[in-house]
Amino acid sequence: MLNDPDEDIRLDILISTDKEKSIYEKWVQIFNSVTPFNIPQGVALISSSFKMGKRDCIIFLAYMKFFEQRLQTLKREDGSMPSPNEMMAHMINAATEEGGIDDESPVYIG
Repeated sequence: MLNDPDEDIRLDILISTDKEKSIYEKWVQIFNSVTPFNIPQGVALISSSFKMGKRDCIIFLAYMKFFEQRLQTLKREDGSMPSPNEMMAHMINAATEEGGIDDESPVYIG
């Protein structure tokens, strides 16, 4: 999709029809519905709010697996999960290690 890492992704080129825009917006809403702090509620909201076909379910399950794997990297040695404040500190530390943090810098987790 991108050959140059400094080049922006142009959604207006990738998404040219109302149907494509609707699909894009649906998935943005779905992905924004689930956070590390509300997974069961987010999944319940998604299943009651969005019409999903078999392909959609497969995509969503793949995303949830990815999300679960990212969360596993945050687990402590005793198997417990850090608090939301500890997760935020982890994200900030990771961003700082990547070369600093400011309002313009992305925050990388893991």
